[in-house]
Amino acid sequence: MKKVISVRFKENGKSYYFDPADADIRTGDYVIVETARGIECGEVVQGVKEIADAAVPKALKPITRMADSVDVRRMRQNREDEKRAYRTCQDCIARHGLEMKLVEAEYTLDRSKIMFYFTADGRVDFRGLVKSLAREWGKDGIRVNLVLPGFMLTEMTAVLRESVKEAALSRHVLNRLNTPEQAAAFILFLQDVLTAASGQVFDLDSRIV
Repeated sequence: MKKVISVRFKENGKSYYFDPADADIRTGDYVIVETARGIECGEVVQGVKEIADAAVPKALKPITRMADSVDVRRMRQNREDEKRAYRTCQDCIARHGLEMKLVEAEYTLDRSKIMFYFTADGRVDFRGLVKSLAREWGKDGIRVNLVLPGFMLTEMTAVLRESVKEAALSRHVLNRLNTPEQAAAFILFLQDVLTAASGQVFDLDSRIV
């Protein structure tokens, strides 16, 4: 058995397991945790409980610390500012005439990142949009870049027919595909090393057209 807590980052959103790290954490508390998006503040929707080892996520992470009043206030301010960011991005999308649907805008707790989630039925030329957003948030010290990893072999694409995967591979001049780990490594490189890059689009595969 393993002790876990359930943490939620959005109202009515999905909850995630974290290791309470021996802290006395109760429902309604706020904690600081590290996620794939960065450092975040989340609400505990289920205090410490024990679950079977088989139900524990492989990448279960411990909480970083308990949140204080400054963290909670910043998180709530970010939620309000996300509404403005959503509207601004929506206006940019309309101005560029892009066929895409903006789903959500989200700041990390320290405001070093803002992420936009979208859906689109086909390929979209993001270059103008990325530059517009980079100009908008550059004055706040926030960089905006777009990373296009291309077709990758993941749990989702693994179930596709072999003919579909072969067709995708045939469009790559190097005859190989990126892995999610390689894409993640580039994003970390962009974040930690290429700190002066903003308004850029990075294609990570070897498709020429």
